[in-house]
Amino acid sequence: MLSVLNTASPEPNEQLNQLRDRLRSAGMRVTAPRVAVLRYLLTINRPITHKQLADQLEQEIQIDRATVFRNLVSLAKVGILKRVELGDHVWRFELVTTTESADTHHKSSHPHLLCVQCGSVLCLPPVGTEFRTFVRKVASLIGEVHEIVLKGSCRECLLKGPAQIETEDSVSE
Repeated sequence: MLSVLNTASPEPNEQLNQLRDRLRSAGMRVTAPRVAVLRYLLTINRPITHKQLADQLEQEIQIDRATVFRNLVSLAKVGILKRVELGDHVWRFELVTTTESADTHHKSSHPHLLCVQCGSVLCLPPVGTEFRTFVRKVASLIGEVHEIVLKGSCRECLLKGPAQIETEDSVSE
C-alpha cells in the first residue's frame, strides 16, 4: 500500500500542525473531534467511510457518529477532505494534501481500486500522460470525467483465495 507518511513527508506532528493551520485559515475552530478525524486520516492511505471512521474513533476516544459525520462534511466543504463516491453509493472521505513534500497523488484526482470481494478501497498512483490524454478524448465525447475507478481484487483477498472468502461471506449472513 502507498503511504501518506512517506520519507519525504513532514513528520506526523508537523503535518497535523499544518492541518490545524488549514482549519484556522478556513475559519474553522480547532476542536478535539476535528483533530481526531484528521489525525486518523493522516495514518491511512485510502478513502474511508463515515462508518469505518466512526467505528475506529469510538474505540479510541468518546465521539458520537453524528459528530464524526458533521466533521467529515464540513472538512470536505472547505477542501481539507475530498468526498469520493466510487459507484457503490457509499461516500468515502480522504485527506487532500497541499504541501510540496506530501504524496502527489493526494494533491489531485487519482484513480482508486475498489475490491469487489471485501469492499476496501485503495489509492493508486497518478495516471500517466497517455492515459490522461485518453480521458480527455473520452470526456470530449461524453462529458466531464470526475473519477476513475478500477474494480478488482485487493492483494489481501487474492492471498486468501476464493474458499476463505466464500466461507467468510457465508458466516456473516
